[in-house]
Amino acid sequence: PNGIVNLYRLFSNSTRGTDVVLSEGTATQQTIHGLKPFTTYAVGVEACTCFNCCTKGPVAQLTTQPAPPSQQPPPHIHTITSRTAFFQWNAPRSPNGIVESYELHMY
Repeated sequence: PNGIVNLYRLFSNSTRGTDVVLSEGTATQQTIHGLKPFTTYAVGVEACTCFNCCTKGPVAQLTTQPAPPSQQPPPHIHTITSRTAFFQWNAPRSPNGIVESYELHMY
């Protein structure tokens, strides 16, 4: 450690090429909040022994668990006759995983 480690920072690589600090503290275990479902993150640890005496370690890849889809747009009536109706719909705006099937409900 080249001294007493007095701060750890959990960071993630952003799409803009800069690192985003997710959490920081003195503990060697930290929890990250606010992650999105079914998303891959590259997370690393930076250790500091003084104010500007910090070094970043390698990153680890993690993928969060899937969640139910959200923001499903309503179906569109494409064609309607006296006995049939043909519907179309778009995928949810936030699939939160791999959509395996759709169900169309009639009330």
